[in-house]
Amino acid sequence: IVYRRVSGGGWKNLGTVTGTTFTDKETLVGTKTYIYTVRAVAEDGSRGYYDSGLSVKYMKAPKVTFANTGSGITIKWGKISGAKQYYVYRKVSGSWKRIATTTKTSYTDTAVKKSAGKTYTYTVRAVNGSLASPFGTFTVKRLYTPTLSSAKSYKSGIQVVWKPVAGASGYYVYRKYGKKGWTKIATIKSGKTVKYVDKTAKKGTTYTYTVKAYSGTSTSAYNTKGLKCKDKY
Repeated sequence: IVYRRVSGGGWKNLGTVTGTTFTDKETLVGTKTYIYTVRAVAEDGSRGYYDSGLSVKYMKAPKVTFANTGSGITIKWGKISGAKQYYVYRKVSGSWKRIATTTKTSYTDTAVKKSAGKTYTYTVRAVNGSLASPFGTFTVKRLYTPTLSSAKSYKSGIQVVWKPVAGASGYYVYRKYGKKGWTKIATIKSGKTVKYVDKTAKKGTTYTYTVKAYSGTSTSAYNTKGLKCKDKY
């Protein structure tokens, strides 16, 4: 029988196993110290004694976000209470390789800067001495920022053209005008399609356009200045 308690509290029965290992899958609270002990049970139901237990401080797993940037793939996570540093890992040839040890809450993997279209798997662990947090894995495809070629006004609308991005399965087209921010106006569902005609543009209005590449949940960075064009028709 496996038991758990927090400092100052009573023992809680977590369950009975026939083996010699047990994983506590309940939702634990970060920064708390948990104490575990085990009691043996005989075939006739009699129970043995148990000791004062072993204590372990729990740290939450970092919640990670990522972004393709001009420098590589940037990984960010929230600060974990109790952590003194963080280990960043990338999977290489099926095995994990630690690529960074940092006290910050972000890291840019510049080694993949020029690896257009390739997919990488990462994880991050919070660490304090011998104590390490749980971790989750996530994959990112390296996508370059689309290079904008032109934005021209035609009778059919304003046509935006950009260069293809290696590994992209499609593109998001954004537009802004006046004091408004970027608004996504189109999703292109082919990595080979590199132009879009904005048929909703109004005559006499100047618009600014930009494009992001995407593949699954991975998206590229985008040209923040964009290309301006006035609708003449």
